Amino acid sequence: GLGKERSLQRCCPRPGPDSLCVPPPDPTWASLNLGALICIECSGIHRNLGTHLSRVRSLDLDDWPRELTLVLTSIGNATANSIWEKNTQGRCKPTPESSR
Repeated sequence: GLGKERSLQRCCPRPGPDSLCVPPPDPTWASLNLGALICIECSGIHRNLGTHLSRVRSLDLDDWPRELTLVLTSIGNATANSIWEKNTQGRCKPTPESSR
């Protein structure tokens, strides 16, 4: 696409040493409805959540219309995590190593 990777990478700074997929160093997937970039391991976890919770799409294999690119660049991982992880009800955040 239209420089999609550059646009998507620009929206999310490189992670610090304590981050868990926030964003991943080389994201290859995204959750459309959550507005976050994710690694391949987390894409499997997100797929198992079901499409009613997380709609996973490949950055490389799927088409990225301008509108969807704008959603990800507008939200980004930090904002998405601050919204979606706000009320985890005592549950731990899954990591890339979590079982599916």
